[in-house]
Amino acid sequence: MRKAVLDETAPSTTTDGLQQGQCPKCGMKNELSSKFCMSCSESLREPCLNCDEEIGVWVTYCTQCRGNQDELAEAKSDEYEEQKKTIAGLRVSCRFDEAKGLAAGMSEESNSRLTAYAKWAATESEAIAEESKQRVAERDASVKEARRLVQEDQLEEAVRTLEQIPEALQNRAMEKLQKEIEAKNADLVARVRKLVEDAESLKQQVEV
Repeated sequence: MRKAVLDETAPSTTTDGLQQGQCPKCGMKNELSSKFCMSCSESLREPCLNCDEEIGVWVTYCTQCRGNQDELAEAKSDEYEEQKKTIAGLRVSCRFDEAKGLAAGMSEESNSRLTAYAKWAATESEAIAEESKQRVAERDASVKEARRLVQEDQLEEAVRTLEQIPEALQNRAMEKLQKEIEAKNADLVARVRKLVEDAESLKQQVEV
């Protein structure tokens, strides 16, 4: 599902065809001095992508810094496309908090040329939260199964079960269980060594 999102064509970042005073949402023509659309109440003002000066959403060149809004939006779009790839990678490695942080920042984008990214990020944030919940549940189930295996002295199987848990999802319960396995292994090694020593001692006694 994430691959499909990444393969989509990047949202349009141009305002070609938008006339002065025209609302980008409903198309109503408004007075140039209007701050909100008289038909749908959509904001008709937004900060310049270069200098933050408030300009009309239909403006291509900022009158304060001469910044080309379409070109600036295109550059920002490229940045967001890279962030989408980063978010996908973070999800694969189960680094959900970092993925949510990037998506949250993108979801705050309010520029009329870039709102498609805000919508994508809002949907992605929900998907990340759901996946995080599912993977944490799977981790807890694996730790529970590993604990059962330890109690049955199936230490090798317990270790293999814990190794399936992604590094980013490891927690204290898992670390505690790993130490318990190490302690049991050490005890087992000591017992085997003692048996070998006892057998060697008995052998020497018999030979004498």
